[in-house]
Amino acid sequence: MQPETQLYWVMGVDQWNLLPDWRGTNQLMKLLTFIVFGRGERPKTHESAIMTYLERQIDISSTEIRERIQAGKSIRHMVPDVIDDYIQENGIYQHD
Repeated sequence: MQPETQLYWVMGVDQWNLLPDWRGTNQLMKLLTFIVFGRGERPKTHESAIMTYLERQIDISSTEIRERIQAGKSIRHMVPDVIDDYIQENGIYQHD
């Protein structure tokens, strides 16, 4: 990784609010900028963390996407085509 590389972690506000309970949180906060999507609740403030909060514009969750893939259903129009292609090509979220 290059020194000028900026890393981002995209998550829902529910996980963001639980972040202090995670192992290695202090290290993550030093390395990452968090992009947090709202789900009806406001994000808590975590000292030392860089976070951008975005109110969710559409009603789609990562859980719904995983469940649709596992059920063999399309996620077209739920994620960008490049993401859908990557998930399909790499068998992500698919059960054997």
